[in-house]
Amino acid sequence: MQVTSLLALLSLLACGPGVDLAGYRCEAVSCIEPPAPVCSSDNVLRTYRSPGHCAMQTGECEFAFTELRCASGCADNRRCRVAGDVLAQSSYLAGALTEVAPDTLVMSLPLADGSGSRLQALHSDLTLLSGYAWDTTMWAEAGTVVGLASTPRGEAVVLGTRFGSVLSLHENLALVNAEAQAAWVATQSSTLGAYDSRASVCVAQDGTVYFAGRSALVALAPDGRERFRIPMPTPHGGRLCALVSDSVWVVCSAGESCAGYMPNDGRVLWEQPWPASLLLLDDAGTLLVGSGSTLIRAHAPTGESLASVALTAAGVDVVLLAAVTDEEGGVVVSVAPRSAASFAGNRLVRLRQVDLELIGEAQIAMRAQGLAATALGSTVATGACIDATTQLPNYCVASYDAAFALGWQYMPQGAATSVSEPWLQAEGSVLVTFGNLGLFRILAYEPLSHSAWPCARADAARSGRFGGL
Repeated sequence: MQVTSLLALLSLLACGPGVDLAGYRCEAVSCIEPPAPVCSSDNVLRTYRSPGHCAMQTGECEFAFTELRCASGCADNRRCRVAGDVLAQSSYLAGALTEVAPDTLVMSLPLADGSGSRLQALHSDLTLLSGYAWDTTMWAEAGTVVGLASTPRGEAVVLGTRFGSVLSLHENLALVNAEAQAAWVATQSSTLGAYDSRASVCVAQDGTVYFAGRSALVALAPDGRERFRIPMPTPHGGRLCALVSDSVWVVCSAGESCAGYMPNDGRVLWEQPWPASLLLLDDAGTLLVGSGSTLIRAHAPTGESLASVALTAAGVDVVLLAAVTDEEGGVVVSVAPRSAASFAGNRLVRLRQVDLELIGEAQIAMRAQGLAATALGSTVATGACIDATTQLPNYCVASYDAAFALGWQYMPQGAATSVSEPWLQAEGSVLVTFGNLGLFRILAYEPLSHSAWPCARADAARSGRFGGL
């Protein structure tokens, strides 16, 4: 057949110019396999239908196509973006992050010479903003920024630490506005204590800053005046705090005990022997305390225990790594073997807030150390995972639905040294800092839940989360 066609073509060519060869250009052309999908613009995906047809004038295949508008943009020049895709990435190695106003974030960045930190403002899409261009040289030998919080007036509360003489540490707290002015600075020193000990900050709706430091509990008025100071022994594992409206300030010394204080004068209201690893508020304004493998629900003003549940597994020593309340009256807890080297036995557990009755649980393939609840009932988690390709541990962010089935997961290509808690944005993306790699904005399609967080701010939406300020 091919020989016959070739002879016919040669015969026509022998006839000289003016002969129409269009039909012969398509005789051996098959238009069955369409081109791969392609992004025709930043927000439009073009897909081709089969079969196509051969253009007589060119001998090339042409395919009809349809165009789909991508809600979150086109990716890789071949598909619409899906949950778990990176929307933006910054090489800035953010050490801490807070939101001071809608679409205005402030992050801390280490100075190149290792002498301290600086602050940088940015939009939620990670484009940089002017303002908050503050560095720790504004007060002498301030050290490194280790935590950030925000006030209802849009100021940044900055916690810096600096090593002093042998076995001593200086904690420096400052209030910084958008004009890079430090309204006030408070400094205190303490013995070093445990390597992993942390301080915590809660900000009240009137702007009062409550600081649970290593050597003292301090309340500072919005203008920096000290309202009260309670000297404290240096804890072995840091301090966590939660502020229940204006009625009680709860402070837990990790590995030791919890106590409630009057926010206006620091008077002790109650004490309980709860060595806490996590502390937060449920939606009813009561406390949830993670103590060892037990979760305790308590009346915040009195410290009375209302309910408790042991989340142990048979023959496994576990620890409660993180918890978050959801909009459906539940609390989600990350339960993991105490040994950080183990990836077996990691669980997410959902309990009813009112009585800690078990609703559901599931094994997950990550050691979740940070949790966030979404308005859709899913849980976004950050923590350590196993890379399916290399079978080596790395850090990741993932989303689990209401039944704790994996919805999506993102793991950076490089080896991360740490991962922050998930920072959900109102429009449905999540910000995560991967140590040594930078700050990532990841598509989630899961807007922030309005459930309460450990420290109530004006909007009670996000602040004082476990592991941070």
